[in-house]
Amino acid sequence: MANYYFTKNKNQCLMVEYNKKYDFGKHSDGGCRDLEVIIHYQNSWVISPEHEEIKIEQVPDAIRDVLTYLK
Repeated sequence: MANYYFTKNKNQCLMVEYNKKYDFGKHSDGGCRDLEVIIHYQNSWVISPEHEEIKIEQVPDAIRDVLTYLK
């Protein structure tokens, strides 16, 4: 399981909990399930040094699809 963090500003952020085990791909009937989306409006996360920033292209397709859908 992995958590992906997206920040809008210092007080507004979104965390998506993703489990690759439940991602069956875009071309399957099952798609992806068990994505947990948490939105915080009054605080943000402190990211520890072991967290690395990645490019949006490295985020799983299922998460990018949800973010695009919510836009």
